[in-house]
Amino acid sequence: LAIGPTLQIVPTGLRVPHDRYTYLPSIGLCVAVAFAGAALWRQSRRGRPILAAVAAALLTAFALASARQVGHWRDSETLFAHALAAQPRNVIVRFSRGVMYARGGEDDRAIGELRAALAIHPRHADSHNSLGYLLYRQGEVDGAIHHLREALSTHPGYVRAMTNLGNALEARGDGEEALGWFRRAVATDPDAPDSHYWLGLAFERRGARDAAIAEQRRVLALAPEHPWARRALARLEGDPGKTP
Repeated sequence: LAIGPTLQIVPTGLRVPHDRYTYLPSIGLCVAVAFAGAALWRQSRRGRPILAAVAAALLTAFALASARQVGHWRDSETLFAHALAAQPRNVIVRFSRGVMYARGGEDDRAIGELRAALAIHPRHADSHNSLGYLLYRQGEVDGAIHHLREALSTHPGYVRAMTNLGNALEARGDGEEALGWFRRAVATDPDAPDSHYWLGLAFERRGARDAAIAEQRRVLALAPEHPWARRALARLEGDPGKTP
């Protein structure tokens, strides 16, 4: 199983190279070198100083290479820059860097990275979903809806894309279709707290107070510390300062 992803015996989605895939296959090579060195050490007393010098040189080279490699893991920005320098068309790195920028509030840079990811792999569902969410956040509702529909065409069971699409449709005024996507998200994964939260808000906007309360209580049953649901339930129960 450890080398399954390397051999594609175990499906891992996109086939992206990773350093970790070399760890286990390298064990055999290291064992072979160690046994060969031990055999030479036993067979030749005169050659031992040379073997010792070679071993010391190799260990020094490996230590220096390791120190250099560890430096690439200093932070996410450094790691992603190094990965892209090695493989510029790596969709996973482009997507991950986009998410990093979005979490840091750098939406324009995030959008640029996600567009770059989609230029490499036009059907990458996560990039479509994240780009759709960011466009929605910036008020570009039609563009958001386009990318969220693309995410769902590639991955029909993508619950987060369903709720994001529901919110974008609500913003455009397509309330009935939006409600349908919120319902579908809950039906697809009944144990996803955020899906119940968004469905509860949709009910609240339509004046269905009892249904909204039921959904927010369901959120808190699944995730008792969910802050948005606690505030929504307090509001629905008529006391904005109350926590359930």
